[in-house]
Amino acid sequence: MRSSKWISLGIGLGLLFLLAAFVLLVSRLSAPIVTAPVAAPVVSSTVGMKASPVVSPSHAISASQAITHSGWLTFTDPEAGYSIRYPASFHVNAGTGKSKGEMYRITTIMFRSPAIPTYQEMSIQVEPNPDDLGIEAMIEKIYENLNGKPLEIKAADALEQMTVAGMTAYKTAILPGSTDFHVLLLYNKKVYHFALVHDLGPMESPPEAKAIFFQILETFKIANLQ
Repeated sequence: MRSSKWISLGIGLGLLFLLAAFVLLVSRLSAPIVTAPVAAPVVSSTVGMKASPVVSPSHAISASQAITHSGWLTFTDPEAGYSIRYPASFHVNAGTGKSKGEMYRITTIMFRSPAIPTYQEMSIQVEPNPDDLGIEAMIEKIYENLNGKPLEIKAADALEQMTVAGMTAYKTAILPGSTDFHVLLLYNKKVYHFALVHDLGPMESPPEAKAIFFQILETFKIANLQ
């Protein structure tokens, strides 16, 4: 009897062991397979690719044009006796006539460039100077003609010397008008008067407009000096 009891106990323990082993095996087989993440390969952005060309706006002033004035056009006023060059995309208006008392017509060069979104132009006016006045007296005369009253400060205090066409010219901001500044060159009893003109109102021309103004001014030539 005792031996049969031990046999029954052993069989029971064996069955319990087999059951536990079976459960463990099933749990391992049904568990999800988890793999370690693999780092993505690093691919150079330049491999198998070509750099796209940089396309400049059609009317932009390139660096080469700013230095060599390549591709620029030439405007000549034989009556006033000068020539000047300008970017081909800009528009020149030589005027259809003269105002009363004017000997020469006024020429304007209107700027057209994506870098200069506001209205900007270079105004060129040639005025006779029969009395061969000096720069200070001429500034005072122009100021009074434009403003209707005498200049209240010394013109010499508001002048900055520069070079135009190989000669001494003068830059000033005291003359009235929708301008940032004026440049005057006195030669052979004439005054060559340049101004950077913008829209009406209290505004200032953008740096790009000022830069191209002086680049154009560099090309100015007086006919009988060539």
